[in-house]
Amino acid sequence: MRLARGAPVRAPNALQQSYLFRAGLMLAAMLFYAIADSSAKALSERIDISLILFGQGVCGALLFLPVSVARGELRYVRKLLSWPVLLRNIAEFVAPFCILIAMTVTPLAIVGSLIQLQPLFVLVLAAFFLKESIGWHRWASVIVGFASVLLILRPGTEGLNIWAAIAVFGVFWLAVRDIATRLIDPTIPTMLLTAISFAVQALFGLLLALFRGIEQAPVGSDYAILGLLVFGAGLAFSLTTVVLRSGDVAAVTPFRYSRLLYTLAISVIFFGERPDVWVLVGAAMITLSGLYVFWRERRLVNTRRKRAPEGG
Repeated sequence: MRLARGAPVRAPNALQQSYLFRAGLMLAAMLFYAIADSSAKALSERIDISLILFGQGVCGALLFLPVSVARGELRYVRKLLSWPVLLRNIAEFVAPFCILIAMTVTPLAIVGSLIQLQPLFVLVLAAFFLKESIGWHRWASVIVGFASVLLILRPGTEGLNIWAAIAVFGVFWLAVRDIATRLIDPTIPTMLLTAISFAVQALFGLLLALFRGIEQAPVGSDYAILGLLVFGAGLAFSLTTVVLRSGDVAAVTPFRYSRLLYTLAISVIFFGERPDVWVLVGAAMITLSGLYVFWRERRLVNTRRKRAPEGG
């Protein structure tokens, strides 16, 4: 995600610029994202989805909005009415809503594997809507990645495909969010965008609860899981932000795929899932496709840099 220009950012120190330090932060961030995912999975089986969205939205807004206000970022509020921001906010509640629905009946390992499609969706959307040039190598990787979904879903498996398809639709909207973020005015601070996204998610959750009613209200232990969800997501966001502001982001991007390994481990240890060989093979192929797309893009960027002086 491209960072907005808001309050001045401190120059990173030597430790923050260390590759190993940034790689470690990215690995830790992905662990906390996996914890947030698993917390959402646990809650989706216990309480209404509307309450998860509302609770996460309220807690997230309370976490980030005071920081944004303290930094004097409210002067940018009018810019939040631009269409890229509105599209991003729509994506911020459509994506988690679809993924949470899928999580209620779909194993965490499968949903975690499908989330790895996000960078491939981003590549496709960038090609069509941002007019980015994509060679046949990366198109081939996209095709392999999406074909791998068939290994995970195995068309014809009773009671699984429709919910997994909803998860894929949610992942598509995660990619829409990333594309919309690229189009947002860079002067809008990241912290303000995040706070507003959580607030919109809370509003959507509230409206959904009022429209559908509440059948499964939370009990004491559910609040603890919700706290873990907010804590995991908030800490993951904070760690990722440190990485984004401290050096070459592309160099540590491959570590994002550790999220799948964490998710698979959690699904086995805490949810008693046993992903079969086809799910594991499909997840591996999606991950390798995403890594190849990253490697290919990185190589093209380096080639252009080397040729730049020659062109004057």
